[in-house]
Amino acid sequence: MKKIILSRVLTIWCLIFFLPGMACAQSYLSENKSMKSSILKEDVKYSIYLPKSYQTSEKSYPVLYLLHGLGDNHTSWSLLGQIQAIADRVIDSGKADEMIIVMPDAKQSWYINACKGKAQMEKMFFEEFIPHIETTYRAISQKEQRAIAGLSMGGYGSLLYALKHPDMFVACFPISAAVFSDEDILNFSEEDYIRRFKDIIGGGNTKESRLTPTWRENDIYTILKNYPKADKKKVKYYIACGDDDFLYRNNLQLALAMYDTHIPTIFRLRNGQHHWPFWRREIKEILHTASSHFHRGEDF
Repeated sequence: MKKIILSRVLTIWCLIFFLPGMACAQSYLSENKSMKSSILKEDVKYSIYLPKSYQTSEKSYPVLYLLHGLGDNHTSWSLLGQIQAIADRVIDSGKADEMIIVMPDAKQSWYINACKGKAQMEKMFFEEFIPHIETTYRAISQKEQRAIAGLSMGGYGSLLYALKHPDMFVACFPISAAVFSDEDILNFSEEDYIRRFKDIIGGGNTKESRLTPTWRENDIYTILKNYPKADKKKVKYYIACGDDDFLYRNNLQLALAMYDTHIPTIFRLRNGQHHWPFWRREIKEILHTASSHFHRGEDF
């Protein structure tokens, strides 16, 4: 009983005297944020992680944009990815510096500007969402303090955004990236194609009609084939995939294409599958490596 009373006294003392300071500071995670988008004509939901010192300091922080996969949403990295606990541990251990982590809800958009004037997700992300984050929170609005990562569909999205907007990010971390070639698109069953892509990239009744202008504008291999030489070293890329992941061949092919294009890239094929245990392990490395770019200017 004495120990319980003493513990309560110490907790109250800590709250009274140290809450304004660092001793009892807590990181903050909200899954209930939203932004009104005039481009999408709807609210865009997002989750956000703020580091422990955010509430007690006036400094600004670098930002990691963390994208979800197909079938997930803005809460997946917090609920299934345990991002708050992992980020706290990595930062507390000194392996990463404090940063803001933002997890937007992209639904099943593949993060692109869809065909026929449908949801313009990429346009919204750069013209509305990033400015919203940088005016609402103390986020540093510089390329050198901004990185992007994602898993599966979000791995593709992070790669697409970094390749198409190299002046926006210092580093990009696609993990288990759902990157497909023309051959892959043509080989999808009609059911899979309709379920995953048809509303986004269009296409008719034949397989050849799937290679639409929208697909070509967002095809990673077409982008790499025409990639400007001046942009090749503007972003550092870190690609990782599990060796038992059904997408491991796609990620190997992607890494080879990046190497052939002479874009600074690290590729890691590690033990793991297309599942959260692998992604939770990988996010630790992402936080560490992103931090090295944010604050120490280290190269891969």
